[in-house]
Amino acid sequence: MENMVLTLVKVVFVVYLAVYSEAVNVTIFSQKDFNGQKCDIILPGCKPVCSKLVGNVVSLKAPKGTCLKFFASVDCKGTPSTYRGAYTVDAEGMPDLKGTPASEWKAIGDCSQPIGIPDNSVGLFPDKKFKGAPCVVQVAGCKPMCENVAAKSKSLITNVGWLQILRNKGLYGHENLGHPTGRKRICF
Repeated sequence: MENMVLTLVKVVFVVYLAVYSEAVNVTIFSQKDFNGQKCDIILPGCKPVCSKLVGNVVSLKAPKGTCLKFFASVDCKGTPSTYRGAYTVDAEGMPDLKGTPASEWKAIGDCSQPIGIPDNSVGLFPDKKFKGAPCVVQVAGCKPMCENVAAKSKSLITNVGWLQILRNKGLYGHENLGHPTGRKRICF
């Protein structure tokens, strides 16, 4: 009787984990439109891309609304220079990743993975792929960029919900610009 109760408790615990865990299945493919070799990655956390698909990720499927971050290191460490972007799945996934940084992905993580830029901040970098000493601007009104990247930024990481990049120092009479290159102020 005692063994049966223990077995029943184990079964209930396993069912509880299956129902209440936040596990998400992400499937990556070696060909566009979700074809070719595939690899299943179970999140949360940071998981390496299967070795057979490193450098060959061409499409990805995940449940709608799943937020993913991509890294060029197998452990999601070394950020921000190993960070390659984030994506929230809006349909069935990403059917064609040719020409994107997907060829550099070595790990996929959920959006709780740190990216080396504090929450409610933007990091602007003097070099492509988030390299060089970043200018980190905290969200709060309209602030000037650091001198080392003002009008010279080649990449940025946003860790905010919304931002506006302006050419001029004030909010009025500004030109709204969507990319950091050549911009001198960030408004939140």
